[in-house]
Amino acid sequence: MALAHEADLRNAMAQAVSDAVDSGAGTATFRLLDASDTVIYTFSLSDPAFTAPSGGNITLSGQPLLEQAEAGGQITKFELRDKDGTNIITGSAASVGGDITVEKETVELGESATLEFAWNAPI
Repeated sequence: MALAHEADLRNAMAQAVSDAVDSGAGTATFRLLDASDTVIYTFSLSDPAFTAPSGGNITLSGQPLLEQAEAGGQITKFELRDKDGTNIITGSAASVGGDITVEKETVELGESATLEFAWNAPI
């Protein structure tokens, strides 16, 4: 038998992530960075940052979000940060095999990108 979490527990986990991102005093952000921690994109998130949990899933409010590249480079990782700038979720970013998928890994300064992101509680 496979490990399974009850639906209310999955929604509670998703709500905990949403509450963590919404904590603090500034604006929550989703950042895409290169290997040397240069920020390539910073997406400012809505308040609240996520939709209400459903089936253990939350999605960014107002997505897709549009931004221009702050720097050129190769995207290798991401940071989902709360309103105080504290990392809540981090991981790898790649066109194949990353924790999140990016359509284009190498970008130029000023290049436009859209962001769509969902967090799913474990089943």
